[in-house]
Amino acid sequence: MNRFLKHAIPLLFFVLGLGMIWFGMQGILTAHASKKWPIAMGTITQSELQESTSSGSSRSRTYHARIGYRYQVNQNPYTGTRIAIGDFGSSDPAHAERLVRKYPEGKAVGVRYDPEQAAESLLEPGVKTQAFLLPFMGSMFVLFGGIFWLFVFFKGVR
Repeated sequence: MNRFLKHAIPLLFFVLGLGMIWFGMQGILTAHASKKWPIAMGTITQSELQESTSSGSSRSRTYHARIGYRYQVNQNPYTGTRIAIGDFGSSDPAHAERLVRKYPEGKAVGVRYDPEQAAESLLEPGVKTQAFLLPFMGSMFVLFGGIFWLFVFFKGVR
């Protein structure tokens, strides 16, 4: 492996990891702030279980609740699909099925919206455990990049 790649690959992991940490922390901070967002009354317009199958040899399935809703802020109509920040799909359909039952079509709901951008909304405020996945993965990238770079650096010192 040439000298450039020996240093570029760890640096790439390190920078990608920092980006993942930054992006993930932005989501966590927004999720935390969402607990104080104002509430508008809304209506569920769509509630269904979505199943997607990955391509490739594993053909794994992911289940996600597709929940749509509409609401108004200052006489302006908005629509949203976000249930919570950091709520990703799962290989177990139980969580998505629970959300579809919790938010049936036609149900009146309280919609939290960002007072700075009323189009940004969600149904369940606060930080969910899955929101920490991206910063955690980013930390692993940073750690791997740092260890790889140290290995390359000290191997080159000899």
